[in-house]
Amino acid sequence: MSNITKLAKTIKNPPKAKSQWTLGIVKEISPLTIALYGGEVMASTSDILKITASLSGYKWIGGETVLCLVGKSKIIAVDRVV
Repeated sequence: MSNITKLAKTIKNPPKAKSQWTLGIVKEISPLTIALYGGEVMASTSDILKITASLSGYKWIGGETVLCLVGKSKIIAVDRVV
């Protein structure tokens, strides 16, 4: 099984753990703010949102979908969804 297939299965059926994958929507650019769980949770880079190095120089566009890893005390934007 490829890594992509494993990742897809993990996203579809997250393990019962301290963190889980979810999709978020970019709501604001500065500071970067992502809405999760249908807007119930809003995370910004000045708050609990962290981004991976590969996304650090990315030019964000409002309304983009972002793959996020949600942990106990922070949210990590892993990659944008195209």
